[in-house]
Amino acid sequence: MLTALSCIAAAVVISASPVQIQAGQTVVKLEFFTPQTVRVVKAPADHVYEKQSLVVIAQPANVNVVRSGNTVSSEVLSVKVDPKSGALTFSAKGRTLLREKGAATFEPRTEGSDAGKFRVSQSFTLTKDEAIYGLGTFQNGKMNRRGEHKLMEQSNLEDFQNVLQSVKGWGIFWDNYSRTQFDDDPVKGMSFSSEVGQCVDYYFMYGGSADGVIAQMRTLSGDVPMFPLWTYGYWQCKERYKSAAELLSVVDKYRELQVPLDGIIQDWQYWGSNYLWNAMDFLTEDYADGERMISEVHKRNAHFMISIWASFGPKTKAYRQLDEKGLLFDFETWPQSGLTFWPPRMDYPSGVRVYDAFSPEARDIY
Repeated sequence: MLTALSCIAAAVVISASPVQIQAGQTVVKLEFFTPQTVRVVKAPADHVYEKQSLVVIAQPANVNVVRSGNTVSSEVLSVKVDPKSGALTFSAKGRTLLREKGAATFEPRTEGSDAGKFRVSQSFTLTKDEAIYGLGTFQNGKMNRRGEHKLMEQSNLEDFQNVLQSVKGWGIFWDNYSRTQFDDDPVKGMSFSSEVGQCVDYYFMYGGSADGVIAQMRTLSGDVPMFPLWTYGYWQCKERYKSAAELLSVVDKYRELQVPLDGIIQDWQYWGSNYLWNAMDFLTEDYADGERMISEVHKRNAHFMISIWASFGPKTKAYRQLDEKGLLFDFETWPQSGLTFWPPRMDYPSGVRVYDAFSPEARDIY
């Protein structure tokens, strides 16, 4: 009878506040946002920190959570904590979905503004034939991310989002904004390793399907309104068109061939030299009447999209407005030369600077 009573007492219904479990020198916090989504935060036991997401706007729902020993469960999802390493095992409906591969790691950072923080990483064990998808736009033509080794740093050719999902119906949002190395290796496992962080912080989502995982991510980060229907049609783009006449001739050719076309994209250098970088205006002779060009595209029953950037040349109106308010960052960016030919002439520096997108006033000017 005493044994039976002790087993019953071990299962405790908890409020929506995080469940905190210390495993060795690591504190593990588990917080259910929905019955299908749990936030995982890990940090060294003696580390004092604050971490607020810049992506997640949802507040934890009133989820009934039950703790039995080192296992914390909602009505859908169970998370078991290894008491020595802090490694987690995620299960749903009696089926193991994902296991962490050992403890999280925290490598102290000691220099500059990173001092007092860590390089943070966590590894996971995938099953042999488990396909995983997501992480953003890669240039290798592959959709399945198994076997990938990628430094996730935003660039002109590739862009990344730290959201990953499996054919098993689970997903992860790795909530860290520093450069992050993603690796998948048959021996070492799948891992995220971020250069700077106060803690390991991620959301495990169980949706049962790709659509279900996306629904959980939308719950966390907010609903996104659908684009107009025409944006889902065919768009024509190349590295760039070099004149309004060339761009319009491409639209005309599609219409002549009766190949459906919904839009065409004008990429860079319609503004002129790099001293006028991203002027957001048609300043070259080959685009002397941008308004007329766009009107002609519309007359051909197509839409027009233009490329804009987050930086400005020193001869642009936006540069002058931002500079006088101290809203331009002072670090090297591309293009380095004010001349448009290649390779760049470093004795003719462009003076291009990136605007401060963290400032509401700068965003208004932009």
